[in-house]
Amino acid sequence: MTLLTREGASRVYYDKKRSEGKGQATAMLCLTRRRIDVLHAMLRTGTPYRPPMPLTLVSRPIAA
Repeated sequence: MTLLTREGASRVYYDKKRSEGKGQATAMLCLTRRRIDVLHAMLRTGTPYRPPMPLTLVSRPIAA
């Protein structure tokens, strides 16, 4: 529930699932599964968590 109190990828994903017509419990289970998948990938590869960069920072060219 803490993930939903702040803006970010978790909140966006949860809101997307709710807009798809899923109930609160089902949307929370989808979010939990997504987080478990990330944790499993981190343990499997031995890499630390790196949050995704916002698209505005990635796709904006640097002005000369």
